[in-house]
This record gives sequence, C-alpha cells and structure tokens, in this order.
Amino acid sequence: VRCLTDLCQDAILRDENFSSLDEGLRSLSVELKEDLLLILARRRLLQQKHIARLADENTTVLDLTCLYAVGDILTRVSELCVNLKRLILDNGASIRDEHMTSISRRLPHLKELSLQRCWYLNSPTIAFPSLESLDMFACDGLEDISKIFPNCPSLRTAILSFCKSIHDLTPLSQCPNIMSLDLCCIRQLTDDVLDRILSNLNQIRVLDISRCFSIGDAGLRSIVNRCPLITELDIAFLHRVTSEGIFQLENFFNLKTFLCIDLEISDVACQILSNLRELEVIKIEGSSSITNDGLESLLRLPYLRRLQLPRCRNISDEGILNFRKCQAPLTYLNLSGCSIGDASVDVLLQLPHLETLYISGCEHVIFNLNST
Repeated sequence: VRCLTDLCQDAILRDENFSSLDEGLRSLSVELKEDLLLILARRRLLQQKHIARLADENTTVLDLTCLYAVGDILTRVSELCVNLKRLILDNGASIRDEHMTSISRRLPHLKELSLQRCWYLNSPTIAFPSLESLDMFACDGLEDISKIFPNCPSLRTAILSFCKSIHDLTPLSQCPNIMSLDLCCIRQLTDDVLDRILSNLNQIRVLDISRCFSIGDAGLRSIVNRCPLITELDIAFLHRVTSEGIFQLENFFNLKTFLCIDLEISDVACQILSNLRELEVIKIEGSSSITNDGLESLLRLPYLRRLQLPRCRNISDEGILNFRKCQAPLTYLNLSGCSIGDASVDVLLQLPHLETLYISGCEHVIFNLNST
C-alpha cells in the first residue's frame, strides 16, 4: 500500500488522475484502501476529486483534515460513504453549521467525529444515533450546543476543551452515558453549572476541568457526590480549590489518576490521597505546602507508577530517603525544582523499576541530569 501511495502521490503532484493505477486500486482490500486514504490525508495530498475514486460504501474511516472547501462536499461524502464509522474534519475552516445539518442523521453507523479547530461552527445540528465520541477541541466560535448533545444518545466521550464561547453547558446532562468529559479552559463553568451538568452523568470515569478558574471546593463536592466511578481527575490551575476540597476525595476509591498544578496541597491532603489505594498516577506541581511528610504518605500507595512533584520546593534529601522503603512499581519520577542534591540522586537511581527520572532545576544537584 505504501508503494501504491507513492505512485498516487507522484500522480497527484503531476496533477494527473489515477487511471494508470486502476488495476492496482481495484486489487486493494477495503482495509488497504482506507490505509491509502489516510496516508494521502496525512501527507496533505488528498483532494476532492480523489475521494470519489478511492472511497465507497465500504469505507469506514475518512480523514478530511485541511481539505480545501471540505464543507461543500460533506453531503456527497455522506451519500457515498454510508457506512462510515469514523470521520475526521479537523481544521475545517470552510465548515459551517449548515454543512453539519446536511449530514446529520445520514450516517447511521458513525461512532467517532472529530471537529477540532472548526472555528466557524456556531450553533450546529449534530445528530448521529450511534455516535460514541465527539471531539470539538478549540472550536472558538461555538456558542450553542443545544442541538448537539440531546441528539447523540450513545455518546461516551465528549471533548469541549478551549471552547470558550459556549453560553449554556447544561445540554451535556442529556447524555447520561458519557464516560469521559473534557471541559478544560471553559470560562463559563462554575460550581453551580458543574453540579447541574453532573446531575445526570453518574457514569463518568474521566473528567478534566483544568483551567476552569471559577471552580472551587463546592465543585469538587459535586464531583464526589455525583460521580463515584471516576478513575481520572484533572484539576490543574483551579486556584479556588483548597486542601479542604481535597479532603472530600477520601472516598474516591476508584481513582487511579490525579493531576493538579499550582494548588497548595498540604501534607494532610497527601495523607488523604494515600488512602486511595488504586492510585497509579499522581501529578502535584508547584505546591510549597508539601513537605517530606507528604511525600512519605504518597509513597505508601502500592500501585504508584508515575509520580510528578516538580517545583515542590520543601521536598529535600531527607524526604528522598523514604524511597528506600518504597514498594510501589515506580517507572516515572519527576522531582524537577525540588530541594534535593546528589545524595538523593544516588538513592533514586537504585529504584528497581525506574525508567525515567527528571531532576532539572534542582540547585543542589551538581550534575544536572535531565533524564536517566
């Protein structure tokens, strides 16, 4: 298929059609045709006139990223590729609301739709009964989602990160099967709005509310009360969250990944986290409230694989000695900017499972090892 791709590329660059390759194209299986389409798309060589030649009712995956005037051919694509399961329309500067309306309900088998950085979508109708994943990352013009989520009853994953113009987020609550929700950097998200969204989303496993600066301890309380099944939580840059807010996570026994940046997480909060025995990944960056005692608590977690504590400057060589009795299978460790020296490096390099160690910015380390 790569050889045929190169031949197609040569034909495209010469502005020819694929007539000389017809025999080779006909011999390709459905899977290899899809691979050919995807490779041409990645090389940014795919043009509208080639889609009709390479795509048909057997095509299940189509990447139209950066295709010129892609909005104008979406109706034709939906008629041609009736069994599409995955459609990628990232960076579609020509895609407007009416284009999405024209293909809604036409693709009954569509499961994944990516519309990253489709800036001119404002109030689109997106209605696909089988859709399970919708990615609208950085759709800056998106204001109204009321004609999206009520029309996608099977949705499992929703990404709205950096969609900063949405007026009302509550239609999300009409997708009760959502398991992964990314609301990073949504300015309109407050504690009250979050509570209303989560009121009907008790199946969520993954939640990202990082950079939602209006969220505080009350928002965490809603998460704890509404979403007991969460395994991954990202609360980076939520400056209104206090250690008291972290205390509310004490019964989050399914939590496996916890991420926060620039929050003052205390040693007592670390002790609370150490009781969540399923935790495997922890990132607490830029907390001067964590001391060696907090580090000792975190190292009691039996399944901890990745630990990141950069810029936690009250962690010192004394605290690093706790790694000698650590039984966790640590493979990744980031202590950049902590107050440790060469003696600590010697201890850390003895960890049996360690694969990656970051200690940049540690002033007392003579040899600045960025990774080992």
